[in-house]
Amino acid sequence: MVAARRRGPTRSSPRSARPAALALAAVVLLAASPARASDAHGGGHGLVLFPELTELVPLLVLFVLLIPLVNHLLFKPVFRILDARTERIDGARRRAARLDQDAAGVLERYRVAVAEVRSASDVERKATLETARRAHVDLVAAERSAAERRMDTTRREIDSALADARQRLRQDVEALAHEAAARILGRALS
Repeated sequence: MVAARRRGPTRSSPRSARPAALALAAVVLLAASPARASDAHGGGHGLVLFPELTELVPLLVLFVLLIPLVNHLLFKPVFRILDARTERIDGARRRAARLDQDAAGVLERYRVAVAEVRSASDVERKATLETARRAHVDLVAAERSAAERRMDTTRREIDSALADARQRLRQDVEALAHEAAARILGRALS
């Protein structure tokens, strides 16, 4: 509608219609004759079904002359305006339908894009979770292995320390037993 206003008016300008309207008014005024009452039956007001031929011919001529003038001054501009209005309405409907289709296409592309992004994010999330699970399992296995190695090392150290302690204890026990026997016997044992 705004575009139609920018293009300019669709009606003929009033300045070009003024001379034609003035000519039409002049023809009507000149052609009009004084109204006369017809008295067919002595002064009564009767209905005249068939006008006199002298009045009918000028009226028909005037009617035939006025048809192109009225057609040019009234009907064509009105029909042109109505046609332009119909064109604008049809154009607006076509644009609205095209915009509606475009909006539906954009909405469908949006829905597809959202579905693709959701699908991709689900796949990525699952992959990330699986990677994290594997990393956790690997980390736990590595820590368990390291802990078992430390426990084995500690057990060996403890076993070694225990064996050394037993060995020293045996030596100390023998020395103590030897010394106790020497004290009990009161002499030095050889």
